[in-house]
Amino acid sequence: MKTIKELNEKVWYRTLKVVFLIFSISTSLLIMAFTLGSFPTKVINWDKTKLICNNGKIYDAKTKDFFLWGYGIGDYIDASDNAKIKKICEYNIIDNHPLSEKEYKIPEWNNYTIKWVYTWEPSILDFISTVINRIFWGSAIFYVIVFEFFLRIFYYIIFGTSNPKKDDY
Repeated sequence: MKTIKELNEKVWYRTLKVVFLIFSISTSLLIMAFTLGSFPTKVINWDKTKLICNNGKIYDAKTKDFFLWGYGIGDYIDASDNAKIKKICEYNIIDNHPLSEKEYKIPEWNNYTIKWVYTWEPSILDFISTVINRIFWGSAIFYVIVFEFFLRIFYYIIFGTSNPKKDDY
């Protein structure tokens, strides 16, 4: 065999080209899957979320000693935090001090609302940048470096040169 034209007539070479094509496509799909794995998610912005009491007091969610469990969509406040929030709005305290003589009762009604503020992590622009960079650079690295490297080794083994004559394609 002296030309690529003769090589293309061999069944094993055409099979090798199909296997390489399948490998190339699966690598590209894997790069895209890793990229979509970094898809932005909606999360609570704790710096901007506010606790608004019915008596007019407003607290930042981060400044008081309680934690609101927010799952982004469909927020949840557990019973312990609900009691703490009610006490904050009613008495401006978080919990009874163990040595305190006064017992603060938990109000039975909801005396507050929470103004949830959401953000995306990572931001949408970061995600778009990541997608473009991963797909572009991942594909470029694979196709240019890996493909050319193995192709030149293959040509060297078959033809004795890493750059066979182009006229014979």
